[in-house]
Amino acid sequence: TETERIHDADTPGTANTAYSGVRPIIMDFTGTEYRLYETGRNMETIDYNTFLTYTNPTTTWNLVGLDQYALDAHWGTEMTYDYFFINYGRDGLDGAGFFLTSNVNEGPGFGNAYWDGASAHYGDGDGFLFTTPLTTIGVVAHEMTHGLTQFTAGLDYWGESGALNESFSDIFGLAVDKYARNIDLNLASSWLVGAEC
Repeated sequence: TETERIHDADTPGTANTAYSGVRPIIMDFTGTEYRLYETGRNMETIDYNTFLTYTNPTTTWNLVGLDQYALDAHWGTEMTYDYFFINYGRDGLDGAGFFLTSNVNEGPGFGNAYWDGASAHYGDGDGFLFTTPLTTIGVVAHEMTHGLTQFTAGLDYWGESGALNESFSDIFGLAVDKYARNIDLNLASSWLVGAEC
């Protein structure tokens, strides 16, 4: 007799995101609950304050308050992975399936997002310049692209190389945003990244 003690499988579902409406996402099923964790794209979305992966009882995600923005980070990371894989054949940021972690709800009062060399972090906003969390798809793709730059060009983050590092992230942030929304990049009316927050 065999007893399964560990269950995990990528499962499709939907997420009611704060910035992009209802979007299809992939999640993991543990046997008892669904998680913002995916083995196919090798990624997870966690709460910065608890270090726990977000969970839900069904495949339909309707998180509320600041937690809803975790769905934007998860979908945005999926779209960033897909953009680089479909257009450039790249499996993750390092080309070898690098594990993508999105840390959301960093705050309170943190009006920034950043790549720390191993994962992306998204603040809740400072209430002044950024009134909502920094998990728009453009910001997510921007931060993930810093990881891509780390594994490719390795640009030092100062002076001209730092400016190039930022500009590549801005350009790919917009490119992923337009890709995910099926908008021709040549028709982009604005090159602002993260204008929603």
